[in-house]
Amino acid sequence: MIVKSQLSRKTKMITALFSLIFIIIIGFAIYGVLNHKGTLLWLNLSIIVILISVYIFAFVNQARNLELTDTHLIIHTRRKDIEIPLDTIECISDTKGGFKDQIRVWGINGLFGAQGAYYSKIQSKRYDYYVKNYKQRIRIDSTARNYMVSCENHLEFIETVKQAISKLDK
Repeated sequence: MIVKSQLSRKTKMITALFSLIFIIIIGFAIYGVLNHKGTLLWLNLSIIVILISVYIFAFVNQARNLELTDTHLIIHTRRKDIEIPLDTIECISDTKGGFKDQIRVWGINGLFGAQGAYYSKIQSKRYDYYVKNYKQRIRIDSTARNYMVSCENHLEFIETVKQAISKLDK
C-alpha cells in the first residue's frame, strides 16, 4: 500500500513565498558578484551558496510517499528510503493538532514542510520530521528511532499499519 504525502495549501503558499524571496536575494547577490565590490564579493558568493544549499536540502529531504509492505513501513524521500520494520514500531498515532512542545534541533520548517530533527520536551524523545501537512501528522515511535510523517488519509493509514502489526504478532 502506497499513500502520497501532499503539501497542504498553507505549506504551498509558504514554499512559494520563500522561493520568491530566495530568487530576489540571489538576484541581488549575483548583481553584487558581477560588480566586484571588494569584500562584498565573498559575502555575495556566500549568500548564493547558502540559499541554494538550503533550497536543495529542503527539496531532497521531503517525503514523497509512505509505503506499507508486509514487514516494513517505508518513508520514500528524494534522497533515500527509510525502512522501519513493523515489529519495531511501539506506537503509531495521530498527533491531534500537534506537538507544541517541540524544539528544532536542526532542519527546516516551512520550505516544503518540515524536515529535520525535533526534540519533544514532554516525551523526552527526538523525532525525525518528514511532514508536509501539519493537520495530517502521524507519530511513529519505534525501538530504534522516532518519526513524524504526514500523508493523505492519515487516519486510515494508521489503522492499516496497526492491523499489519497485529498480523505480525500472531
